[in-house]
Amino acid sequence: MPKFIKYFTAVALVALMVLPATTVFAVRFGDVAAVPRGFWAVLAPYTNALDNNNSAAITAAGRGVINFWLDGRDAAQMAEYWGGDVTGYGFIINNIWSVSNMVARHYGYLGDGDGLRWAYTMAYTFLDAYQALTPHIGGNPDDMEFARTRIRNRLDGLNTHIAVFAEMAGDGGHTIYFGALHEPAQGILFGEQVGNATVISGMHRPSAVTIYVEFEIEDMRSRVLYDLNTNQHIHGINPEDYAIIQIAWNFLYEGATLANVPGQEAMVRQAARFLEELNLPILLRVGAEMDVWSNPANPQEFIEAFRFITKIMRQEAPNVAMVYSVNFISAFGMDWQMFYPGDDYVDWVGISLYTTRYFMGNPYTDDATAALRRTGYHANPLAFVHQLAEEFGDRKPLIITEGGVSLYNVQNGEDLTHWAMPVMRHIYSYIPLMFPQVKAMFWFNTHVAGENQHFHFGSFPQARYLYSRLTAQPPFIPMGQTQSHISFARLGCEETATMPANAVVLLTYVPHLNLGDLLVEYRLNGDWLGSSRYAPHRRSFDLSHINDGGHVITVRAINDGNVLHTVDLMLNKNGGYITIR
Repeated sequence: MPKFIKYFTAVALVALMVLPATTVFAVRFGDVAAVPRGFWAVLAPYTNALDNNNSAAITAAGRGVINFWLDGRDAAQMAEYWGGDVTGYGFIINNIWSVSNMVARHYGYLGDGDGLRWAYTMAYTFLDAYQALTPHIGGNPDDMEFARTRIRNRLDGLNTHIAVFAEMAGDGGHTIYFGALHEPAQGILFGEQVGNATVISGMHRPSAVTIYVEFEIEDMRSRVLYDLNTNQHIHGINPEDYAIIQIAWNFLYEGATLANVPGQEAMVRQAARFLEELNLPILLRVGAEMDVWSNPANPQEFIEAFRFITKIMRQEAPNVAMVYSVNFISAFGMDWQMFYPGDDYVDWVGISLYTTRYFMGNPYTDDATAALRRTGYHANPLAFVHQLAEEFGDRKPLIITEGGVSLYNVQNGEDLTHWAMPVMRHIYSYIPLMFPQVKAMFWFNTHVAGENQHFHFGSFPQARYLYSRLTAQPPFIPMGQTQSHISFARLGCEETATMPANAVVLLTYVPHLNLGDLLVEYRLNGDWLGSSRYAPHRRSFDLSHINDGGHVITVRAINDGNVLHTVDLMLNKNGGYITIR
C-alpha cells in the first residue's frame, strides 16, 4: 500500500475519536479503488505536511483536500446530500470530517482565528453525516455528542458578537410583563432558603425566601410556620416583609409518589387552606426537577398530579401561584416539554441552574464527559436560560428556582472560588440584560450532607461579597420594594435610548465565558471614553460637553489583544439629551 494511503487510513481511524468530513463521487468507506484518481494528487501534499508537522502546510493542503470534494458546491447542501446515504458516501464524509478537525488543530497552533472558524464550521456542518456513519465503521454515535458540544463551544467563542445596552430609568427600556400572579412588572426578586445569614446580611436584604416541604412526610403548616418563625427569630424578618415566598413541595419518593397524589385530596386541601390563611404571596413549586429523578417520573402521572394540586389551590388559595420547574439538563430520553401540565395550570416556569467545575464532583472528569454534562470550562449557564426562554418565555414569567456555582470540591478539597467568581458575574450580570422574562432568582445557600460540591457562602467571604455586590445592582429588587426602577434597551437593533447627556450608562454583553484577558472598550468618534474588564462592563459617561448633532459610539471586545467584535452606534446630541440607536 502506498505510504500516503496508509497514512490517510490511520489518520481517518484516529479521527473517529476527534471531529467532521464528505462529495458527488459515490465512494464507500474503505473502498479505495473507487476514489477518483485526481484525489491522490491533492492528498499527497497534505500527508507530507503531516509527516513534517508543518502547521502552515497542513492547513493550506487540508483546505485543498476539502475543496476537492466540494468542488465549489455549498458545504451544507453537500453534507445533507451525502448524509442521506452514508454508506454510499462514507469515504468522503470520513475524509472531510478527519481533515477539517486536523486543520482546526493546526490553525489553533498558528493562532489564526479566521482559519480556525472556517475549519470548525466545516466540521460542524458535516457532524450529523459523520455521526450517522459511525455505526458502519465501528464507532459509537453517542460519542459524537461530545464532539458536537466541543465544536459548538469553540465556535461560540470564535463567533463572539457583543450586545450593547443602555440603562434606562423606569420602563424606558425593553420590559416583558405577563401579569401573572405575584409577577413584578420589571426587575428580579432574589433570595435563598431560611436560616442563612450570609446573603440576608448583604448590601441589600433579599426580597424572597425559599422553604422546602416533603409531600409525603411533612405537614405544610408545621414546616412553613417553623421556618418563618426561625427566620423572624434569627434575622428579625417578618413574613410579610418578603415580596414572594417560594415553597418547594417536593416528592420524597419521586416517581413512586405521583400515582397516589389524587388520592391525597384531604391533605392537599388542608395545605391549601393553610396557605390561604397566611395571606402571603406564595409561589408553589410542585415536584421540581422531575426530568432527572432517580425514580423516573411517568409524564402523564406527573401532569395529572400537578393539575390535581393546581385545581385545589385555585379553589382554596387564590394567593398561590403555581410553578413548573425543571432541571437544567434532562436525563436521557427526557425533555422539559413532556411533563408540562399546560398553560392553564402553570403561572410561572422555573429551572434549577447549577454550574459546577467537575461533573458529580469528580476532579478527574475527562473532557468528553465535561462537555456532555456542560461542566467546567464547557459550562454555559445562559444557554439553558436561553432555551427556557425560547420554550416558555413568550407567555410565562421565568424563575431560577434554585441554583449556584460550585465554590468547593469535597473529593480533592479544592477551593473553587477563583473559577467560580467569573461564572457568578456572568450569570448575575447577564440574565437581567438578556432575559427580561426572568423575574426571580434563588441561590442554594446550603450544603447537603454527602454532596461532593459546596454552594453555600459560609467559608468563602470573597464569593459572598461578590454575590452581595451583584444582587445590589439594578435590576435586582431588594426587600421593601416590589419592582425595579430601571430597565435596559438593547442598542443597535430596533431599540433606541434617550437619556440625559450627563448620565449615559452603557453595558455590554460578551457571550463566551472562557475568554481569558477580556477588555470592553468604549470610544466616542474614535477617542477613548473608558473600558471595563468585568461583566456587565457597565460604564457611566457625562457627554454634556459634546456638540449637538451626530456622533459615533464604538464598543469593542478585546481578548488577549485581539479584537473579537466591534459595534458602532449612532449617537445624536440635542441640548441636554442624547439618543443612541
